[in-house]
Amino acid sequence: MPSKTIKLTEWSTQEVDLTSSTREQIASAVERWTAENRLSQAPLSFGGTDGKKLTAANFVGVVEAGGQAIEIYPKLDRSLFDEGVIIDEKKSQSAMASLLWMLEVANHEDIYEADTSSLEASPSSFLDLWATLLAKNLHREMQMGLARAYRPMEDNATTVRGRILFQEHLLTNFNRPDRIYCGWDEFTEDRPLNRILKCACRFLTSHVHNPDTQRLLFDCLSMLDEVADVDPGTALRQVDRIVWDRSMQRFSLPFKLAIRLLQSIGHEAFHGGSQTYVFLLDMNQVFEDYVGAVLERTHQVPVDQQRVIGHLFKTPSRIKQKPDFYWQKDGKAYVADSKYKPFFSWDADNESDEGSQYFQPNDVRQLICYGLMAEADPEQTELQIIYPCVGNPQQVPQLEKATFAGMRLKAIPIAVTKQFSELAIGQ
Repeated sequence: MPSKTIKLTEWSTQEVDLTSSTREQIASAVERWTAENRLSQAPLSFGGTDGKKLTAANFVGVVEAGGQAIEIYPKLDRSLFDEGVIIDEKKSQSAMASLLWMLEVANHEDIYEADTSSLEASPSSFLDLWATLLAKNLHREMQMGLARAYRPMEDNATTVRGRILFQEHLLTNFNRPDRIYCGWDEFTEDRPLNRILKCACRFLTSHVHNPDTQRLLFDCLSMLDEVADVDPGTALRQVDRIVWDRSMQRFSLPFKLAIRLLQSIGHEAFHGGSQTYVFLLDMNQVFEDYVGAVLERTHQVPVDQQRVIGHLFKTPSRIKQKPDFYWQKDGKAYVADSKYKPFFSWDADNESDEGSQYFQPNDVRQLICYGLMAEADPEQTELQIIYPCVGNPQQVPQLEKATFAGMRLKAIPIAVTKQFSELAIGQ
């Protein structure tokens, strides 16, 4: 078991007392994960003169290596931390407590209505969160039956079963009248897909703390009792052996979650050594996907994400201009960018008024450029900067200004906590 877990938020630095060996193992695991995901910057790094300053980037999740676990929380929950210690574990209005819900809305809209209210407590760690998402979806599908298929079987039996394989019988049972080599097709649940799901559940049962999630995982394991146990390395090597048919499509989401989890487990686990895994999510991308889903449900129109609406140059260089969101409704065009950051700072018109809201000049220039390329009537074009709000978005002061081109620019708060999901976007 790992020692006391180190907890910090995105874009924060914390002094940690770890041995050089442990730091090297953590850094090595993170470097491998960074290379596999083709990132230019590691999500977690050590610095300082003694190498003991741990810094997190814009990823949330968990890293475990060298017997040490590190959990990275959303930066929106920074007020809940005091020198690396969570001062309010049960805070309901937090991005971490609602991250499972955000993931469902952002990436898995088909399961948005799934029953998560039955869970008595919100996942308190990132691995608990991912385990909950996997367990509740897998449990729901397995209650309707496991994925089964016919598998060719052979045996040198004492009685005929299926059909006699004469060639193998003659080669194997020469002068053995008491044996008959037979072949048959067995309808079995012991297949690659179920082995992968069982491996993921088995791993999670020893790493999660949420009692409701553990119960779901053990229920899933009991239903997979007839399926062979395999280690993560063997499970991943069986992915190419899966033949998908219509009866198995309902397991596609639990399968994707299980694969992503197993791919995060390091090679040491495959050889029975200490557990090593890196499991992280890019919060900028999660927030952008979440905003896109909320906008479509709010406005009831298609919302284009990262649509090319123009270029900065004609020839030979054509720099594409792609706002995060573009949609049209009631004769108006809307261009919006999501900014995963708090929106409070000094007022550009009154530098002494600290703590109020204002538009960052670079954000304004970018959105006006997008708006001019949208080929719509400037007076019928609205520009929006959408930013996260942990509390009630209806109670956040609104900011709206007119641009030189006649377009209106608004700052739109959007709730990222399930408690205020019905309000979602501030008016």
